[in-house]
Amino acid sequence: MFLRLCSRDSDDRGGGKVTFAERLEQEEWWNEQENLLNLSDINVPPDYYNGSEWEWIGEITAYIFREPETWQDIYRQYLVKAQQRGNTEHTRLNYYRDEEGYIRRVGEDETYLQISTTTADIDVLKKVGEWVCANDRKFRLEYLSYCEMGADQRIQWLKRMETCIKEEFSEVCRVRMAHGLEEAQFDKTEVFHDFLNTVYIIL
Repeated sequence: MFLRLCSRDSDDRGGGKVTFAERLEQEEWWNEQENLLNLSDINVPPDYYNGSEWEWIGEITAYIFREPETWQDIYRQYLVKAQQRGNTEHTRLNYYRDEEGYIRRVGEDETYLQISTTTADIDVLKKVGEWVCANDRKFRLEYLSYCEMGADQRIQWLKRMETCIKEEFSEVCRVRMAHGLEEAQFDKTEVFHDFLNTVYIIL
């Protein structure tokens, strides 16, 4: 098995702001100017946060993974504050970390793009993986759209993905969604792309 972590997106960050961890160290978590969490939608970064929306998801889920008991206390306080603001619909995170610490979408069990090829040439497979990584942000947004689709739309989406990848690589013979790595043929001809964790695996 060959596993490669893709390089992260380089988002432009504004100056004079702080991270969630830094804000957590301050004594007052809830005030009108800088609430610890966004009272309108927990999935959206609070005003103070130093990073993009996707970086926020990564940081908050990582904290919950490391400190589940402390998070429960924070979250109980958050629910009270959010409900006081009239927010009863956007108080649950759409993402979590699995047992191995990878980000997953709540309610979605298809997490990998399985790209099958006609070759076991490691250089070709790496090129496929690196190309997907180079377009990681695009593929992540495509995946998040996929999560909102019905069955018929998902079929069309997958056909479009397959056409797109085949246009780049003649060695690709099939593209499908996979629930886990156990769906691989294990003949070293496949690339699995993890949409939410900027990683690809050759199996």
